[in-house]
Amino acid sequence: MESISTTRKILLRTFYGFLFFCLVVTLVGIWGLKPLLSRRIKDAVLKSTNGLYQIDFKDIQYSPVTGNAEIKNVTWKPDFMLFDKLRAERKLPNNVFECRVEEINLTGLKPWTIISSKRLNINSISVANPFIEILHEKHEYNTTNKSKTPYQIISKFVNSFSVDKIKLENISLAYTNLSKSKRTKSSKIESLDLEISNFLIDSLSHQDTARFYYTKECTIKLKNFELPSADSLNTFSLNSLEFSSKKRSLLIQELALKPHYKPIVYGNKSNGNDRIEVVCELIKISEIDLEKLFKEKKIYANELSIDKGKLAVFSDDRPFPRPAKAAYRLFPHQLFSKLTLKCNIQHVKLQRIDVTFSQYNPETRLTGSLYFNTIKGKITNVTNDTIPLQQNPICEANLWMQFMKKNPVNLAFNFNLKDPNGAFSCKGEVSAMPFADLNQVTYALAKAKVESGALDRFSFDLRGNQFGLSGPVTLLYHDLKVNLWKEQQDTKLMKKKKLLSFLANNSVLKPSNPLKRKPTTIAQVNYKRDPQKGFFSVFWRALLDGIKETVI
Repeated sequence: MESISTTRKILLRTFYGFLFFCLVVTLVGIWGLKPLLSRRIKDAVLKSTNGLYQIDFKDIQYSPVTGNAEIKNVTWKPDFMLFDKLRAERKLPNNVFECRVEEINLTGLKPWTIISSKRLNINSISVANPFIEILHEKHEYNTTNKSKTPYQIISKFVNSFSVDKIKLENISLAYTNLSKSKRTKSSKIESLDLEISNFLIDSLSHQDTARFYYTKECTIKLKNFELPSADSLNTFSLNSLEFSSKKRSLLIQELALKPHYKPIVYGNKSNGNDRIEVVCELIKISEIDLEKLFKEKKIYANELSIDKGKLAVFSDDRPFPRPAKAAYRLFPHQLFSKLTLKCNIQHVKLQRIDVTFSQYNPETRLTGSLYFNTIKGKITNVTNDTIPLQQNPICEANLWMQFMKKNPVNLAFNFNLKDPNGAFSCKGEVSAMPFADLNQVTYALAKAKVESGALDRFSFDLRGNQFGLSGPVTLLYHDLKVNLWKEQQDTKLMKKKKLLSFLANNSVLKPSNPLKRKPTTIAQVNYKRDPQKGFFSVFWRALLDGIKETVI
């Protein structure tokens, strides 16, 4: 999410800088055929930017008949020798731009409107493969200094500037944070497209509420974006992203978090951390508050929907070295609460989501998996911003799904997004099913297979935080019989143990709950968390404790 926030900041900071860049380049295109005026414009750029920037170009082709122009090899460069001087004078902006463009094409230039009415009207500006580098260094004086408005910038040249269509294709952005409070950090984005319709800057356009930053519509598209995780164990990627200011929507296709290694190798490299793989085929954010997004850098929206996706969690039970006082890994809702990107989503809708939780048992060298399929649900009050949290800190999630591809399950979560310890609660219920459907899991994790028996109902009501979970777990079942297996030392093959199975069925395991003429056993779970285990692993292990307490 932080990478998404950085991307949004880069786009916004680039926008105004590139507008001024296009205006100056356009004026050069009109008058640049005359070397003297070209020199004057270059001098004007130096003067208007306090000597910070200089513009250059190689060749201009202009047809007065068609009003079309072609400008080649345009560069916009800052004078780095002036940085210290402008910083001392409190005039150095927070963001400094360097641009390189091989070719800019303009259509519908009307120079006579500049002469007659000081209005610059252009039908279209198209730029292919531009490279834009942004150097960011935050200066406190810029928080009080009032920056010039776009109209104040262009008013030195014209009274109004309008373009019917602006199109930038395959933009390459490089962003470097030079702030002293942070380490120098660089980010790169490629394959970015920007399209602007009906752009207008004049003395009144800033008051037009139908416009978004002087445009009737702004569309941003990003293709094939990848970002490796800080630990280099995973890659965050998306196939495409499209933002529309007119529709106030954001559409993302094939958002994914992909581990670089297979489960066992991942455990070795991550010291036993859970391996998590996420794929979301389609994400749509609707009714975005554009003012919050671009002025306050916050995502406020009415609805976020996720259609078709999968979540696969692999927990490795091999012993790994742990620090004596290992820090607790944050749960997902705690990570969300600590994001620098602030969000407030009223409703989240899920449909066609598949979740797999797998656990590896080093004794059997097998993996048992639980499947939750075709999940659909609603989540409300997804926020990490201060004011909404003060009003209501509880995020509610209600989910419906198929367990092991057969049995209906409903779950209800409550997350306290304001609690420093990540408090949450969960209620759930699983309907009747034959225990044999779980043999793949019980064989891998407990070296046991169910011979007979069926679940009547399974329910739980747990409360907890980052330290553990507690609460009642109720498992109602009948006619349970199991076969126990053990590995042969000589062959390393698993063999059924008839005597152990007999003893377990007649002396250890309870065949039913409730037993005849006995009260129903309700397990009281009090599970203490391994600090390095993730949310799904903790949740499953707490339920497993309740199952063991009931059956044994």
